[in-house]
Amino acid sequence: MNGGHETRKLTKIWHYSHYIYNLNNSWSHVPYQLSNLKKVRHVDLSSNYLEAPNYKKFTPLPSVTYLSLFLNSLVSEFPPFILNCRNLTYIDLSQNTLTGPIPDSLATNLPSLQYLNLSYNLFSGPIPKSLSNLSRLQELRIGYNNFTGGIPTEIGLISNLRALELNNNSLGGQIPASIGQLKMLEQINLNNASLNSTIPLELGLCSNLNFLDFSINQLRGGLPRAALSGLKKMRLSELLDLRLYNNYLTNAVPYQLSNLKKVRHVDLSSNYLEAPNYKKFTPLPSVTYLSLFLNNLVSEFPPFILNCRNLTYIDLSQNTLTGPIPDSLATNLPSLQYFNLSYNLFSGPIPKSLSNLYSLQDLRIGFNNFTGGIPTEIGLISNLRLLELNNNSLGGQIPASIGQLKKLEHIDLNNASLNSTIPLKLGLCSNLIFLDFSNNLLQGGLPRAALSGLKKMRSSDFGTWPFTIDSPQQTRAYSTIRKILDVKTNLTSSD
Repeated sequence: MNGGHETRKLTKIWHYSHYIYNLNNSWSHVPYQLSNLKKVRHVDLSSNYLEAPNYKKFTPLPSVTYLSLFLNSLVSEFPPFILNCRNLTYIDLSQNTLTGPIPDSLATNLPSLQYLNLSYNLFSGPIPKSLSNLSRLQELRIGYNNFTGGIPTEIGLISNLRALELNNNSLGGQIPASIGQLKMLEQINLNNASLNSTIPLELGLCSNLNFLDFSINQLRGGLPRAALSGLKKMRLSELLDLRLYNNYLTNAVPYQLSNLKKVRHVDLSSNYLEAPNYKKFTPLPSVTYLSLFLNNLVSEFPPFILNCRNLTYIDLSQNTLTGPIPDSLATNLPSLQYFNLSYNLFSGPIPKSLSNLYSLQDLRIGFNNFTGGIPTEIGLISNLRLLELNNNSLGGQIPASIGQLKKLEHIDLNNASLNSTIPLKLGLCSNLIFLDFSNNLLQGGLPRAALSGLKKMRSSDFGTWPFTIDSPQQTRAYSTIRKILDVKTNLTSSD
């Protein structure tokens, strides 16, 4: 296609119109002839393969308010012609390969800017303090770049800001207390920004906040209790999503979390948090996702969790939790889909009542001290896809009811003190991909009918033991499956 001819045609047709949308790969470069469209207001050239033009040929676009060039092939510094489009309210340059700093003159030249998205580029240098002069800015999205030099204190002066994304940069430094001045703020993402800071108490003044992600930093100290409290002027009562995982947070999990009545997603994993006074917790009626894995919780099963009746996801793994799984868990948490208690010190029998968790897909309770065998009722958890009971002292049989788990894809019973034959009905688990029964006291033969039903198997470990081969068909079945076995030890005598 003749790019010059098409541009002249476009100029002639659109000169008196207001919008230009996606060009569907008509040009290889952003055409400088766009400058002839003096009345154009809305320009969307996103999701193409456009390259950086000769910016010197551009002249101002005095009427344009909306400009999107995201997801193109722009390799340059910040496009200078944009600074001459003085009525812009919306700029999206995300997902290109733009480099260099944000021009310090941006705020002066574009005073009406409401939306600025530079994410997924290679911009670098400090975040300009002058952005604080963008008094109308509502969304600042500059994540996934190479910005350094900390978060400027002046960020708190952008009084209309509703969304702030500085994630995945090498900012370093503190979370400034001035964040608390952003009374309109609804979303803040500082994930993976190399921050070395405490969480400022003033954060609680952001009373409209519904999404907070400070994870993957070097945050220290405790969660600010006042920010979570019920004080009218200092609370995060609108918070829906709280993510603080992979930091250095200490002290007890604050019971003031109970004040977040709208929160749905809570991830405090990979910190150094300790068990709180659970008696002070009140129900969290909206929470569906709760992760506290890899902390310093030393207690029995946290009782406040049983009052979070809409939970679908619980991860308490890699703590020092003890005692039994509460028998009331299935009754209290009927919507549970993911349940991980692995790498703790839980003990006692696996409750038969877990069979009432009809939505459960993923049950991980390995590396504990459970005893009392595998309950036959496990076969009633009809949606189960993953079952890990490994590294416990369960003993007893592998129940034939395992065969009722038609959706099961992964089963790990390694080192569970099982003294059993392999049930024939295992072959009914036709979706099984991974199986590990190694390091037990299994006996008898490999059931050929079971093996023939495991057609999707990619990885399996029955271990090796002196089993009985009772037919040519079983010999062929064993020869086939042995090709994918990681052989370990089951120490029994054959029948």
